[in-house]
Order: sequence, then structure tokens, then C-alpha cells
Amino acid sequence: MKTGKIIAWVVGIAGVAYLATWPICGLTLMHSRNQAIRQIRNADHPAVLAACRALMTDVDNFKCDHEMPSWQAGWKAVVDNGSAQYEDKIPATIKALNPQSISITSNQVYLFYWNSPVRLSVRAFGPTAKQFGTEKLIDGLWLVTTTSD
Repeated sequence: MKTGKIIAWVVGIAGVAYLATWPICGLTLMHSRNQAIRQIRNADHPAVLAACRALMTDVDNFKCDHEMPSWQAGWKAVVDNGSAQYEDKIPATIKALNPQSISITSNQVYLFYWNSPVRLSVRAFGPTAKQFGTEKLIDGLWLVTTTSD
């Protein structure tokens, strides 16, 4: 009987400790997100847009670093941070923003930051592309922030 109580206490304490980590993880993600947003807002926006548009014109020289999920089916290339082509082909202006992944088409570039449950991206558009996002940084460059449901 005594062993059963000890096990119950250990399981109970472990459960409380596990649940206590969730707020800490949430605060860490929010801090990371806010830090990334500050870095994006303080960046040289015309230089970032120019670098992204250079990627758009060079899209055929990129490949996909991973198998694309259905929601990325229209993208010509996806470059993951740390891959060989990221190191070799991505301009320093974009690397300085440290996106986790870059999706490229001939008229759009998305810089993705995977901070779930908060999603963050920078979207650059070609001169004729329809523009959208959460916050317009300059014409052609948008910040996008969303939270998952």
C-alpha cells in the first residue's frame, strides 16, 4: 500500500512539473517572436526587397530542400536554413534576418519563421504581384503575423 502512495505522489509531481513548463515555453516563444519582429522592423527594407526580388529572378537555379506539403505546391523552390544552397546562394541581407525557411516563386518570396503557435513571415512581392499581409513595411514587402487556432 505504501508503494502505491509513493508512485501516486511521483506521478502527481511529474504531472505538475510537466504542466508548469507550458507557460515557460509560451513565454520563450513570444520572446523569440518579438525579437524576430524587432529585427525585421529595423532591417533595411529596400535592401531586403531587392535581395528577395533577385531570388525571384533566379528562382530556376534553386531546388527544394525538402518534400513540399500540399500548401506549398505552387512554390518553385523551398530553401531551408542551414542547407548548402542557403549558405551558397542566399544574399547576406536575407541571412541576417535568420528565417528558418525561404519559399520562392517568380513573383513572391516568403521568409518563414516557425514559432508555433505564433506564425511569422516576411513576404516580398514582384512589381506586378498582388500584395497582402498584416503590416506593410514598404511597397512590396509585408510582415505577416498569425496565431493558430
